[in-house]
Parts: sequence; C-alpha cells; structure tokens
Amino acid sequence: MGQVIIPDKAAKPVILIDGVCYEFVGPTSNPKTHDMADIDGQFDSCPECAAAEKSDLSSSSSQSAAPAAPCECPSGLTGDYKISGYSDTYFDVSGCSSCASSAGTPWNGVFPNQALCSWVDFSGGSINGKDRGICGLGLDESGDPDCKWTMLIECYDGSIGYPVIWVGEKDTGNDPTGVYNRTGGCDPRLTVTVVEV
Repeated sequence: MGQVIIPDKAAKPVILIDGVCYEFVGPTSNPKTHDMADIDGQFDSCPECAAAEKSDLSSSSSQSAAPAAPCECPSGLTGDYKISGYSDTYFDVSGCSSCASSAGTPWNGVFPNQALCSWVDFSGGSINGKDRGICGLGLDESGDPDCKWTMLIECYDGSIGYPVIWVGEKDTGNDPTGVYNRTGGCDPRLTVTVVEV
C-alpha cells in the first residue's frame, strides 16, 4: 500500500510500498529507493521514509481495529449463526470422558435465534459421538470487566450434569460473527470462528 508523505515544507515527498521507500529528490520518474535497513524496520538514511513507515503502520492498525462488543443488544440481529467449517468431528472430545456416548443425530453447528442476542440449540443429538447438551451464543452485557460475545458447547453426562466441551468469548464486534478465543472446556481447540447462516 503506497502513501505519499510530506512531513514539513522542507522535507522531500516519499512513497512507502511493501517495505521500500521511494524518495523523490529529482524527477519523479527516477526516485531514490531505501530498503528497511534492519530488523527493527527503521530507515537509517531517510527520516521522511521513517515518518512514512510510522504513519502507514498507525493507519493500518487503526483501520483493522474492530469496535468493542456492545453492552446492549444491537437491533436487527434476528438471523441464525453457525460455526465456520463445522462437521461432526470438529470438536475433539477424546478428553471429554465425563460426556456420555450417543448415537443420536449429529449436530449441524448452527445456533438458531431464540431471543434478543441469544442463539441456542436445545434440540439434542450428538457431537462427535457424545450426547450433546446446550449449544449457544449470546451477548454478556454484565461488563465484568467488559461486555463480550460468548459461546458455550456442552455435552450431557447421562445423569444430571452438563460438562463443557468448549467455551470461549470475543470482546469485539457488533454481532456474534468472528473469532472466539477458548476460555475452557475439555476440547483444547484455541479458537472457533462464527459466521452468519
């Protein structure tokens, strides 16, 4: 991504493209080039190039920053959501010994809308050969310490308990889509991505 920077009136204009800085010291058809000089990404001989790099990095990070999760349910979230790339063997239940076995219909990875900012599947069935409990997404509006989107995947232990297969959260975005980071459960998977159906 190129960017023309003129730090002050006395400085030379430069364009930064993929780690190479083009310094215009004469005709624009023949600029002087500067590569990043060391592992720190600094341009030793061209202060304008260093300024361009700093500006380019700060603008890239500000453009990619997602908004924080809301503390009130946004309007219009009435669709269903699902786990991206889900199949019956998506979750590794080999470490989930307290989950009862099941030959029930495999879950499809979809969270149907139940209420404002609540997507829960109560239909039963199985997850990778284990008796499935509740699978849900929702907005935690408690603000403790921040509001966040949460995901919970449970199994049934065959008696009265619901051990957690996977639980995670994300603290960004105005809807439940995105990458959730694991906070617990017997499946060691670090992240799960949610998309709209």
